[in-house]
Amino acid sequence: MWKVYSKNYIKNNRAASISIMVAVLISSVFISAICAIFYNMWTDNIDRLVAKDGAWHGKIIGNLTSAEINTIENSPNVDKVVFHQDIKGEAYAEIYLKNPKNVYQELPELAKQMEMDEGEDIDLQYNNMLLTQYYIYSPEEKKDPPLLMTFYIFVMIVTCFSLAMIIYNAFGITMNSRLHQLGILQSVGATPKQIRTALMQESFALSLLPILSGIALGIAIDCGFIKFANVIGDINNRTDAKFSYHPLVLLVTFAVCVLTVYAASARAAKKLSKVMPLEAICGGAEPPVKKVKKYRLLSALFGIEGELARKSLYTRRKAFRTASISLTLSILMFSFFLNFMTLSDMSTQQSYFERYKDAWDLMITLNSTDKGAEEQENLLLNEIRNIPKVSDCAAYGKAQAYTWIDKKMLSAELNAIGGIDVLGDVGIIKDGEKYLVPVPIVILDDKSFQLYCKENGIGNTQAMESGAVTVNRIWDNIHSDFRNREFLPFIKETNGRILELLPEKVSYRDTNIDTNKDTNKDINKDINKDTNKGNKLQTKKEMKTLSMKIGTYTDQVPNLREEYHYFSLLQIMSAEFYQTFSDNFAENEGYFRILADSDKEIEQIERKLTTILDKGGYDYTLENRKSEEAYNTMSRKGLNIIMGILCGMLAFIGLANVFANTLGSIYQRKREFARYISIGLTPGGVKKILFMEALIISMKPLLICLPLNILFVIFSVYLKYGDFLKIMPVMPLFVMAMFIIVTVGVAYYISGRKICRADIVDALKDETML
Repeated sequence: MWKVYSKNYIKNNRAASISIMVAVLISSVFISAICAIFYNMWTDNIDRLVAKDGAWHGKIIGNLTSAEINTIENSPNVDKVVFHQDIKGEAYAEIYLKNPKNVYQELPELAKQMEMDEGEDIDLQYNNMLLTQYYIYSPEEKKDPPLLMTFYIFVMIVTCFSLAMIIYNAFGITMNSRLHQLGILQSVGATPKQIRTALMQESFALSLLPILSGIALGIAIDCGFIKFANVIGDINNRTDAKFSYHPLVLLVTFAVCVLTVYAASARAAKKLSKVMPLEAICGGAEPPVKKVKKYRLLSALFGIEGELARKSLYTRRKAFRTASISLTLSILMFSFFLNFMTLSDMSTQQSYFERYKDAWDLMITLNSTDKGAEEQENLLLNEIRNIPKVSDCAAYGKAQAYTWIDKKMLSAELNAIGGIDVLGDVGIIKDGEKYLVPVPIVILDDKSFQLYCKENGIGNTQAMESGAVTVNRIWDNIHSDFRNREFLPFIKETNGRILELLPEKVSYRDTNIDTNKDTNKDINKDINKDTNKGNKLQTKKEMKTLSMKIGTYTDQVPNLREEYHYFSLLQIMSAEFYQTFSDNFAENEGYFRILADSDKEIEQIERKLTTILDKGGYDYTLENRKSEEAYNTMSRKGLNIIMGILCGMLAFIGLANVFANTLGSIYQRKREFARYISIGLTPGGVKKILFMEALIISMKPLLICLPLNILFVIFSVYLKYGDFLKIMPVMPLFVMAMFIIVTVGVAYYISGRKICRADIVDALKDETML
């Protein structure tokens, strides 16, 4: 049948063949682009993690001997071992495994194999972020695995299903047009299996070249996507992403495309092969119409034409199901995303850029500081302050401690609302009548500390003598929200109060620790604790109680780019005072907050800072407020464009389905409207019915999404609604809505012209043969 019938049909029906090839091409482009983009996002994440932390799989931390290192190297699954020792004499071995799949089981076994001296202790650390990228999860993560792969599979399934519907409709249009020929073939002895085989051969013959071309175009789209992402990254000197493509990705993409074409064409071929010969010769029977709902509202508003249009769509609702779902999802996702990004941008501007506009212009973070480097840091601070156009520079560090307080120490204002217990889960641990309260510490350089005291009216008081100020406040989250926080005094302001601090001393090795997390109730013991969900970091914490006298109290925090803990006793210390017990705290990063005379001077100061820091050999990160704001704006625009493309793809699927159904059902609609005209419907009435159908199809998704977006905005906006209304993304949403309405209208205009030009007599004669 291929040589006699199918090959000849393809040559003589180029228009039908082209429609199938275009549908397959579009589907292949989308599938290829999605596969390539996800693969490059994955490889880029791996490259960035390796560049930042290294490609090791695990670390054994301790004073290892040569024999112990040899024991590790001789293990069968160990690829290599890299030994390190820092300037403090602390040593660790980076382990690279041949197959890291079982690293969470093998690393403890390696530690057990080593002959450690009595009393010697070691720590184990896993490169958790990198291992997760390889889908190797810790025992904790296996209970609640990351959803990235699930999300990718979900996107691919939805995409392939939607694209399969496009291909199915394309095959359906051409195959329905040849029912007469298929009926003749069946009448002369062709079996349903032979017909299915012939139709499938046609499908793959027409699809092979579009699939290959579509895969190539999808790869090209991915290259453009990466270039676009790099353009955004250039604003803030981000490392450029590199395009990568693996042969397995090509094979997977090709297989998915072939399966999608097979699923679509097989369904259409199976459906057509079951048509009875006489029915096929007559051009196919119309599906029986069951009881249809009454649409009195449409009838009252638009007359009989409105009711006929709605009933016609109801009887063909299965054919338009893909279109309805795709259009609704595209509008819903696009509108939700735009509203979310608008709210997020408004929140970022007000809570970050506007809030901290006067707090910093440039920020230096020294990525590693040593306790013996105070003199070097003071020299750097003086150099920065001597740069022209620098109005102020404050050097500071951060540490974390905890303290026990009892209910008698709480302020009267806090007790009046019910005490700490009514505030909820705020990171304060209760043990009987006592509370374990976080005590964040900010260490200001001496000059900045004196300025802070002077600005808050403290002057030469006990604070200057003790070198510490307690910020005595706690957020009343019962009577205020996070947009408009109200604070109460935390503890009673008693002169000479002594705080017993429990410093959280964390090893330098734990790069992922979050010192704001809750601690164990038995905080005086050495503990091995997972500091971040999924990070199996066995970090040793040594606790030692320190006594600190509170100098004075205030409710004002330093003007720094810091988000302070709202349920803690924040301590502001001078650098000189902090040195008296700094050995009890972990080494920390150093920060330099710089203010310029004006925004115009920021870039010039930044260039001078870069020269000073590079010349001094510092390991640093330099941030620019103007660059950060520009990057934030550009990245949001980029996200909007990317999301617009994804939603546009969904909208395209729905619109393609509308075109396929309107154009594919012209033959049946000719007979439908011929019957209407034969009983007195005017050509104007025909046009009105088609207009109403187009309006219903395009407006239904909009009307579904409108109330959902209103509810989303109502429950999401914590600021004044007037502020949101000023920047509400009306124009992009209006453009997308009009695009859908116009496109659906064009589809109906094309099919309507063909229907209106049909000969009513021929259409009715054709129906008499059924």
